[in-house]
Amino acid sequence: MQIKKQGDTFFIAGVIDENCTLTDLEPSGQSILKLNFKGVTKINSIGVREWMRIITLWKDKSIEYHECSTSIVDQLMIVRTLRGAQGKIATVESALLPIECSKCGYEGEVLASRNDYVVNQNLSQIDRKCKNCGHSCDFLHSDFAPLFSK
Repeated sequence: MQIKKQGDTFFIAGVIDENCTLTDLEPSGQSILKLNFKGVTKINSIGVREWMRIITLWKDKSIEYHECSTSIVDQLMIVRTLRGAQGKIATVESALLPIECSKCGYEGEVLASRNDYVVNQNLSQIDRKCKNCGHSCDFLHSDFAPLFSK
């Protein structure tokens, strides 16, 4: 796993598991933790535990998630605590949502933002055109509202 800081955002890439440490993300003066998960390919239960540890350390500060990969989206949908702990809510600003074409079987992802959801109260306006056949793809989860609502 790699963590690179650009501006005030930490970009995380690779596998979050027992071989990684997230100590670079521990509070050190900043008032907000911005994490970009686009490069995360996999996360296991040990990685989730480490992520939850970081969230609790940031209990009195803001946390934002950006470009959450489908591996991260799956965990956010399953483990509610990753969206906030001890009364603190982490904000998912954007996520790569998994899609599938019922016509040709294509599987991919589309980027959705919190603003897309807040403005329209759903994600139906997001372009989900299949890259193979042009047919409209379906989201693999029936409801992504928990990601973008507080």
